[in-house]
Amino acid sequence: MTEAHVLVQALIPRLCPEVVNRRRYVDGDLKVAVIGFGKMGLLHSAILNLLAPGVVRVVIDKDFLLTFGASRLVRSVMFYRNVGRMLREVEPNIAYVTTPTSSHYPIVKDLLERGVKYVFVKKPLTMNLEQLQELTSTKDPSQVVMVGFQKRYALPFRHVKLLLESGILGEVIRVSFYIRSGDILEPTSRFDKLGRGVLLDLGIYLVDLLTWFFRVEHVVRVEFKSIYTRVDDVFKAELETKEGFTISVEAS
Repeated sequence: MTEAHVLVQALIPRLCPEVVNRRRYVDGDLKVAVIGFGKMGLLHSAILNLLAPGVVRVVIDKDFLLTFGASRLVRSVMFYRNVGRMLREVEPNIAYVTTPTSSHYPIVKDLLERGVKYVFVKKPLTMNLEQLQELTSTKDPSQVVMVGFQKRYALPFRHVKLLLESGILGEVIRVSFYIRSGDILEPTSRFDKLGRGVLLDLGIYLVDLLTWFFRVEHVVRVEFKSIYTRVDDVFKAELETKEGFTISVEAS
């Protein structure tokens, strides 16, 4: 179970206090919209419906064949191809954004402007800092936006956090972080349309964990290479913390 699913489980009694048996939950006040019905959209929808059957009320995907076919098979869910139209006709409590990263900013901005209270987005939230700042200024203080950095909730990383906070490891003098994948071993064009390289894919997990573990203050050095793709498929950086030690980061 991920952090977003824990959120939904916690919200059920708050929004629908009359519901005692979640297996019978169908007509309560909690409505979840899943935007993007690919692999991750299907996965999150399945987990949510296991937690609270019938809680996923709306699915949005731009693929006509997918929405048309699914609407004939699943009668209890409303299918849309456009987020704006869905928001005009439905008022979801929670929205899950499981689309490609490049589409996160306009979708989340629309959700926030339309007053959706809780928004979960697959990592990373935006493509750049400017988009992030714009969403931050758009969000009302009562709204909650959660990003899917599930590594924080994995037991090995939580244990490392406890070790660091307890001081049992002693003084930290240098840190080396890396994440590597053998997924790309020859030239490919599959990332051309995504426009997203290893920093915003695998590397963003490292960035999140590092800022969770340590008090990173400065970016000392950054370099990247494009070996098999047109985006960065090797990324390296050196960071400095408030305590004065350095952190080496590599994602490839």
